[in-house]
Amino acid sequence: MEDKETSGKDLMEQEKPCCDGNPEQMIEMTESAKEVESACEEKYEQANFAPEAQNTPLWKYIVGSVALFIVITFLVIFADVLARKRAEPVLPCHSVPLCHSVPPCPTDWIRSRGMCYYFSKEKRNWTSSQSFCLSQEASLITFNPSLEKDFVMTHKGKAPFWIGLKREPNEPWKWTNGENSTLEIIGEGHCVYLNNQATPVSLRCRTELFWICRKAEAS
Repeated sequence: MEDKETSGKDLMEQEKPCCDGNPEQMIEMTESAKEVESACEEKYEQANFAPEAQNTPLWKYIVGSVALFIVITFLVIFADVLARKRAEPVLPCHSVPLCHSVPPCPTDWIRSRGMCYYFSKEKRNWTSSQSFCLSQEASLITFNPSLEKDFVMTHKGKAPFWIGLKREPNEPWKWTNGENSTLEIIGEGHCVYLNNQATPVSLRCRTELFWICRKAEAS
């Protein structure tokens, strides 16, 4: 009988939980349960909360694609323009009109045969006319009838214009550059102008007339 009771008692003890009456075993089971719960929560978060990069809104992809397209288009156009410029022939300066860094003649001056001419629109005496020309790095014209008569007549018309020819009392006629003149001068004055036929005529130097300046064109 005792053996049967002992066997029944052992069986009951085996059916009891292994942590029954043992606090340490209860703590271990609780910690294990927490670990399992934590692992489950971590897997849930990984499955339901992806990184921000995976949840980027669609409009950001669209904006990025458009920006990339614009950049690529700009680069293609820039490369094409650069290729065209490289293909253009480089012309020497003398073959390009008005290639000079400054105009050959100033504004209101007329260019002819490598020279610049200024036909005044106001009247001054001979000395004041020459002063104006000098201020423009020019001089009253040294008139050459065989080369300049037609050109001068075209632009001066019939009005009288001072030229750069003058003489001192009892001295020969001299141009403003100091050279003696071989022109035939009519009149009794000391300064010369061109009349309505471009004929040199002398007159008093203080008389106010139009004037003609001349200088070499800029190179």
